[in-house]
Amino acid sequence: MIAIMRVRLALAAVCLITAGAASAAPAAGLAPIRYDDCGAFGRQPHVVNGGLWTFSEADVSATLSACTVAFASPALLMHYDGLAPTARYALRVVYCTERGHPRTQTLFANEVQVHGPLDLPRGEARTFDYELPPGIAAKGTIDLSFRLVSGDNAEVSEVWLLSDFAQPLLNLSVTADGRRAVVAVTDELALPKPGASVDLSGPDGLALSAVTVADGTASFDLSGKLSPSAAGDLTVTASAGGLTVTRRVPLDAIIFRRPVLTPIPEAVPGVAKPTLDLGGTWRFNPAPAGEWWQPDAPDAAWPRIDVPGEWVMQGFSVAPNTAAAYRRTFTIPADWRGRRVKIRFDAVFSRCQVWVNGRLVGAHEGGFTPFDVDVTDALRPSALNVLAVAVTSEGLADTLASASGYARHALGGLTRKVTLFAVPPAHLLRFHARTDLSADNRDATLVVLAQTSRPSD
Repeated sequence: MIAIMRVRLALAAVCLITAGAASAAPAAGLAPIRYDDCGAFGRQPHVVNGGLWTFSEADVSATLSACTVAFASPALLMHYDGLAPTARYALRVVYCTERGHPRTQTLFANEVQVHGPLDLPRGEARTFDYELPPGIAAKGTIDLSFRLVSGDNAEVSEVWLLSDFAQPLLNLSVTADGRRAVVAVTDELALPKPGASVDLSGPDGLALSAVTVADGTASFDLSGKLSPSAAGDLTVTASAGGLTVTRRVPLDAIIFRRPVLTPIPEAVPGVAKPTLDLGGTWRFNPAPAGEWWQPDAPDAAWPRIDVPGEWVMQGFSVAPNTAAAYRRTFTIPADWRGRRVKIRFDAVFSRCQVWVNGRLVGAHEGGFTPFDVDVTDALRPSALNVLAVAVTSEGLADTLASASGYARHALGGLTRKVTLFAVPPAHLLRFHARTDLSADNRDATLVVLAQTSRPSD
């Protein structure tokens, strides 16, 4: 049976062409030009927020690609850019949800309603084709919004964008394999792209090149090529058939480095007070422009925000996958001269970069974990110092924890204390104590693990 539904819109009519259990033929003259296997890591290039989930066989009887879903609340967002403005477009969408778990949602494309409240099929996957109105991509972009009506989250399994005009594209994703960065290059339909040239650059003058093999991947061994204190992003560029794509990936998302948390001292010889609380009022910009982290960049017109705290809870909205900007100034006490100075962030959700006086001093990925940054060499001891932090709510840590999905809002922000502190040139870098119980649980051995710095650290 073919169900036909017409919805009157100010822009045009959007028609539900088919709603069957089997995949239907594309609209006449249209062919797939983009594909997202939503919920599959590295195979959903156009999904911009939310978490990943895989339904079990007990929940949904379907292929693996249908059982993996991207989800978010109150809306799951997708973004397509670089589209031909005058071409025709349609969507093919695969929906499913768990047995005995009702879920209703709507779909909008560039704020035009594609379908009204739809009860997602329970326990099975079904394919729906929708033709989009003429001129939908007049600005070269299409933004999809899957909006929750009832249930836990909005979600989708697979999405194809179809058009009457071929629009080839390269996609790339970067994953970690030990100390290797693995770059996967695919075409517009998520098929492997062998023979693509891949260039990787990063801190410490890192510059590597490779060509993708049959499965569309290129691997880069980073062992011994970066200093222990290297921070920032890896820039990855892939080229093939006249097409080029570039991505920036936080270094900490590729190379795991054991966290080092310097014990904050209660006293330092010759120092009246070794800590300075950097909480309170900061300047905030949800969409900063230019090199806003530079010390002379203007911020007087930026609104104020309280730290610690989430930006959503203070009335700010930040677009998904956008780095919001925090800035504040501080001065160093005169008796800190000759000591090492560090900043402790008790938590930043979920990834960030840190600058002091325009110098990148560190980066971190992990929404609920504390970290230290040594800022000594970037300081102006006798002048005003400018601290700038770029914070992105979405990231690998957020995806793996599904934190924003469960909280039903983005958790971005400097969410716990920020402390500046001084230590002697030779100090404890790491201190950990544990008790190892005997087999009969009658005795215990106290084990202390400590690491000290060298005076030059």
